[in-house]
Amino acid sequence: MVRNFTSHGVVFLTIGLLVALFKGWDFIDEKYNFEGPKIKEIHKKRVNWTIGVIFLCAAVGYALWTAFGKSGMNAQNLIGISGLISYILLSIILSVAPHRIKWRPVIWGIGTQYVAAVIVLHTEWGYAAFEWLGEIISKFVSYAAFGIEFLFGADFPVDNFAFAVLPIIIFFSMVTSMLYYVGFLQYIIKKLAWLFSYFFGTTGPESMTTVGNMFLSMTESPLLIKPHINNLTNAEIFAVMTAGFASIAGSVLGGYIALGISAAHLLTATVMSAPAALAIAKIIHPEVQVSNYENGKVAESEKLEAGNIIEAASKGISEAINIVLNVAANLLGFVAIQNLLDDVLAWLGNSVDQPGWSFSGLLGYIFYPFVIVMGIEPQDAIASARLVGTKTFFNEFIAFLDLSEMIKLRESGACKCSESGQVQWLNQRSEALVTYALCGFSNFASVGIMIGAMSSLAPKRAPTFAKLAIRALAAGTIACLCTGCMVSILYVDDGREFIWNGIDISDFEIADCEIRHSNGTVLTC
Repeated sequence: MVRNFTSHGVVFLTIGLLVALFKGWDFIDEKYNFEGPKIKEIHKKRVNWTIGVIFLCAAVGYALWTAFGKSGMNAQNLIGISGLISYILLSIILSVAPHRIKWRPVIWGIGTQYVAAVIVLHTEWGYAAFEWLGEIISKFVSYAAFGIEFLFGADFPVDNFAFAVLPIIIFFSMVTSMLYYVGFLQYIIKKLAWLFSYFFGTTGPESMTTVGNMFLSMTESPLLIKPHINNLTNAEIFAVMTAGFASIAGSVLGGYIALGISAAHLLTATVMSAPAALAIAKIIHPEVQVSNYENGKVAESEKLEAGNIIEAASKGISEAINIVLNVAANLLGFVAIQNLLDDVLAWLGNSVDQPGWSFSGLLGYIFYPFVIVMGIEPQDAIASARLVGTKTFFNEFIAFLDLSEMIKLRESGACKCSESGQVQWLNQRSEALVTYALCGFSNFASVGIMIGAMSSLAPKRAPTFAKLAIRALAAGTIACLCTGCMVSILYVDDGREFIWNGIDISDFEIADCEIRHSNGTVLTC
């Protein structure tokens, strides 16, 4: 039986249990210094032993699950396994010190991803819970429409990106700033960061920023450890930067949802990418220095400087203006340069009697191997690779805009393929996987933003930030692709709604540009 997560009783019970859990945690921490180094040292061997037992049981359970056919897996899922292994091997090749890799954070990172994917994809209550959370956030996003309507009038163009999406970033930033002022975000982040430090074996600053990136942007989360940045080792800085590249910000999450991207997938990706970022960071740049934060104590974060919650809200709005201008300017510039490059390549192609060349098409071929090993269906691989390439070379907002257009074409009843044979929208599985792969700031435009933000917090370490940035970008990209691989391993076509022209085609076979039902019916566009 699937629980009704919209029931007020279930909601209040869940909130009550969470409050009781955290209050109990605070009591134990205050009485026994549960988060201190002494307890960490006592349980070190027990944690290492527990790791082996947990993942042995997971492996056995996975094998039994597959053997009895209860997961509905197929060959595409096995491709996801090969993709995950390939990306781990690629990370080892890129490693600055492969002989110094500590496998504990790697195993825990991949294992945490696995557990999260199982909960969302293979349990009805898990999927229902994330769907419910997605609906709550979508409803929350809709309140921005009141401010938009008040400012621009009731007849504002709802399909216009500048009017319908960018103002949502301002609303989200304001609320985030208010939650930060009252200490709610820091409290949740600190608790989750301690769990990461304890089980993953990572230091406090690494864990703090990794968890912070679930809620904040790559320029905001380092503020959580601002007093400590000058004292971090290169490996810790690398982990901080990788986590920023592998995540998306809460302030832009609402914008992606407004584009029509699945809120449940976005939320799940936010949770899954954090452990993946730590895992890949610890492979590519393992610790080779002595850390100042080995005791496992989570660093204290600074409180937002504001006289009251109203001032905090105003600060959030002011900061959002810079974000909105940055997003708008980046979209304007990169969309323009993308079309310029398309036309240049088209001209070059026509010059050698090869019509149809484009930069987007080139990106599709470059990133084809990266998405095909992720388990993307072959007929959708080029289109998906274009999205991943666009995200990497330009930015993720443009890629999500392109994905949004694909979703709109599908829902409006457009043909699977255009007259030239190009895929116009993705199958259900491909659409889900590419959403996870796109959830991150890992693009070349973000490198400058990351270096600038980190350098402003610790000017003395600016050369270190510049030295590590490109490798951290690669690590963040791999982490996003690993998240897609993990979802691919466990993805099941279980008949969840997939709309084409008002018809649920989740149980239709989509192949060779045809939408065909098992009874032989073919839908025409």
